[in-house]
Amino acid sequence: MRKTFRYLFLLSLLLPLRCQAELYFYPALSASTMGTAYASAVAGTEDITQQFYNPAVTCYFYDHQFGVSPSFLMPKDDFTEGVGTTFRGTVLTESPELKDFAPTIGGGGIYGSIEMKKWLRLGIAITTPWRRRENFAHDWIGRYYGTRLEIMSTNITPSLAFSIRDVLCVAFGGQIDYFNLKYEEAIDFGSLGEQLAINGASAGNQDGFLNVNAADWDYGWVVGLILKPCYYIRLGVSYRSEVVHKFSFLPKFHLGNMGEQVSENNGLYKPICDGEMTIHCPHMIMAGIHYYHDCQCEFSAGLCWKAWSRGPGIRIQYSNINQPDTVLVQDGWRDTFNISIGGRYSSPCRNWYLRMGGMYEQNPVPTEVQTPIFYGEENATIAAGWGWNFCEYAYIDISWSHIFSKNPLIRQFVTTAGNENRGDISGKIRTMSNTACFSFIAVF
Repeated sequence: MRKTFRYLFLLSLLLPLRCQAELYFYPALSASTMGTAYASAVAGTEDITQQFYNPAVTCYFYDHQFGVSPSFLMPKDDFTEGVGTTFRGTVLTESPELKDFAPTIGGGGIYGSIEMKKWLRLGIAITTPWRRRENFAHDWIGRYYGTRLEIMSTNITPSLAFSIRDVLCVAFGGQIDYFNLKYEEAIDFGSLGEQLAINGASAGNQDGFLNVNAADWDYGWVVGLILKPCYYIRLGVSYRSEVVHKFSFLPKFHLGNMGEQVSENNGLYKPICDGEMTIHCPHMIMAGIHYYHDCQCEFSAGLCWKAWSRGPGIRIQYSNINQPDTVLVQDGWRDTFNISIGGRYSSPCRNWYLRMGGMYEQNPVPTEVQTPIFYGEENATIAAGWGWNFCEYAYIDISWSHIFSKNPLIRQFVTTAGNENRGDISGKIRTMSNTACFSFIAVF
């Protein structure tokens, strides 16, 4: 048994050690699931906090249950080796390096399961699947590509799950999704003023700012099933539909003296200009297998596909047809896979558990379209967790994970469509992160 678990640990360490979270998807929604690096998510072998990954899991947990799973993502992202210019070629020298521009953020989920009949369960999952926060100095050299980003989402998934003779469980439900995005970037009114031959204009020294606060509700659906062909094996498959958020909002342009002159001259950056933006939260297909090796040692493996290529990049379009689009992320995203393996060791009396796992993820955004605000890399996660059934009707789980990092390279140029008024920026981002998650489950 010890030898088997040692092999599992070594295998998790052999995964490619590169990372950044997959474009700000926040998977730390369940401590028990995170302990196996999400390998056990879809087969439903842990507890009701796995509902986001597969709503059919509620069939395997008796009576009425309530769960809460708060978590904290603690990134450490530094921008280094920065070189930048205005779109007219003036070299920017302020703040070429920034440390810890991505602060700690919280998330997690609240879960419930009601046993309506022995074969029928009503489930609810309230989660935060998309989370990110970044803050840059207003004078840093990449300010024309962004100075602030905040993403917050809340997903509500009610579901019904049916069990058939303890062999097959099928569930379906809906998604109610709230998405809020706050974004800020600098506007180089100094260079625009020079271009328009306005007296006193100075490139890179007379910035204004664009502020966006956009929110939207949208809807989708989910379906999942779990098959238990024999005592030792459990198979799970689930699907979450795409959710398309279409934002309408009033962007705020903070012009300053030079910005007002530029706006008066070219008719752009008007405060009455409406904005629109679309963000696609991708289709997700997840599959998993769980194997009971013996009464104390269990193994899981999981696979997830996300259809990022179905949606374009992210850009703000304005009601003023002469106002150029503000491009947050260029088109050209690609679909991704992640794969995970994990295991659980149960104590002889089965009142406490140890979990361990590893996961590898692809990056949906090609290097050539990454910016200092929206960036990523292939990533590998190792995770460990501990669970304790301290009484018959309540138990807790604690998990930790670490993402190892390759440094994303940022290369954006004024010649790229959407960067005409931004200039060039290049640099390297040193990135790593830790996640801590806690779960509490009560049975009624």
